[in-house]
Amino acid sequence: MKSIYRCLIVSAVLLFVIQFACNDNNVVGPNKNLSAKWYGQLSEDFVHSILKSDGKIWSWGSNSSGTLGNGTNKSSDFPVLATNLNNIISIDQSYGAAVAVDKYGSIWFWGNLYIYFGLPDEDTNVVTPIKIAKLESIEAITISGIFIFLLGNDGTTWYIKMDWYSPTIIEGPNIIKDIPKISSIWKNLAITCDGLIYDLLSRDYVQTTLTNLSEVSGNRARHVLALKNDGTVWAWGNNDLGQLGNGTLERSELPTQVLNLTNIIAISANYDFNLALKEDGTVWFWGYEGQSGDSLVSQNVPIRIEPLSDAVLICSGYENLAMAKDGVYWIFNVKDKIPSIVLFNSHNHL
Repeated sequence: MKSIYRCLIVSAVLLFVIQFACNDNNVVGPNKNLSAKWYGQLSEDFVHSILKSDGKIWSWGSNSSGTLGNGTNKSSDFPVLATNLNNIISIDQSYGAAVAVDKYGSIWFWGNLYIYFGLPDEDTNVVTPIKIAKLESIEAITISGIFIFLLGNDGTTWYIKMDWYSPTIIEGPNIIKDIPKISSIWKNLAITCDGLIYDLLSRDYVQTTLTNLSEVSGNRARHVLALKNDGTVWAWGNNDLGQLGNGTLERSELPTQVLNLTNIIAISANYDFNLALKEDGTVWFWGYEGQSGDSLVSQNVPIRIEPLSDAVLICSGYENLAMAKDGVYWIFNVKDKIPSIVLFNSHNHL
C-alpha cells in the first residue's frame, strides 16, 4: 500500500513539475555556433537563474531547498552568486534541484528534489554545489524528475539517475544507445540531427508528422511546442487555455501551426503558456493569462510583449525572463505582461 501511495505521489509531482520550470537548453552552449555571440542562459523554476557568458551563475528567489547555491537556505530578492562554479556552459533546474556542467565536463548538483522520499526530519538540502560526475565534451545539461540528461558535442546523449531517497546518490553517467544523433535536448525531449523528436525516457518518437525541427519545449502531459528550421512554430496537446496559439480552444493530437509567428529563433513553453523570440528581437506570448473572478483568462493567438524590442534570450516560468542585446534583463508575469527592468544588468550589478 505504501509503494502504491508513493507511485501516485510521484505521478502527480512529475505531472506538475514542469509548471514552474524553464530552461533554454535548446541553446546548448558557447561553442555550438561559433559565428554567433553566446549570451548565456536563463532558467526559471523555484528561483530565477542567469548563466552569464562569463560562466558564472546568479540567482534570486525562494531558497528553502538551497537552489540559490550560495551556501545558505536564506532566500534573496536580489541576485546572489552560486559558489564553486566557474566556466559553466549549461544549467537547468527542476522542482528545487539545480544542475550545471562546465566546459571541462564536470557535472554539478545543488538544491534538493521536492519529490524526495527520505525521512521528513532529515536535511538533504545541498546548499553549496557539489561535483557528482565528470564526462568529456558535454554541451548541454537538463533535469527531468530524477533524471539528468547530458548532450555531447558528437550527438551522443547520456543520463544520470538520482535516487528517490537521496538526491546525491546517482547511477551513471550511462550512454543512451538506441537514439540517433541528437542536436538539442529539453527535459526528456530531444531533437535528432535529422529533425525528429524523441522521448529520452521511453526512447519513442514523440511526433512523426514533423521534420526539420531545431527546438522543442513543453510537457507531453499538457502541450508541446516545436520550432522548425524555417522559423515557424507548431504545437499539439491541450488547448483549453489557448496553448496551441491557433485561434481556437480545441485540443489537437496532431501538430497545428501557431498563428502569426514567422522568423522565430527561440521558443519557451511553460505548463499552459508560451513565449517565442523573433529574429528581430521582439517577444511574443500566448496561452494562460491569469484569473478574473472565477474565470480563467487566456490568449489563443500570440501577442507581442511591449516594450521588448531587442531581446536575445527568453524563458517562460512562474514569471518570465528576457535578456536584451544590451545586457539588460527584463521580468514580467503572465497576467500583466508589462516588463520591468530587473534591478541589475550584465554591465554593473553582476
